Amino acid sequence: MIIIFISITKLLGINHERYTVKLANPDKFSVSELLKMSYIFNVDPALILEVIQNEMEKTITSKIESQKNKLK
Repeated sequence: MIIIFISITKLLGINHERYTVKLANPDKFSVSELLKMSYIFNVDPALILEVIQNEMEKTITSKIESQKNKLK
């Protein structure tokens, strides 16, 4: 498993620590990295974006509501 993890990070062009951070915070991945991942895993890029959107939806809506409340 570690060999696969290292290979993915090398293919993405980022170190394993940064990859781990981005996995925990998927909004930190760049569009380019997401596209590379879709090719590495041979999946539709839209699927990766959908998974990230589902994971981030509560966080994003909460932050937006907080900012809206500050503007009032």
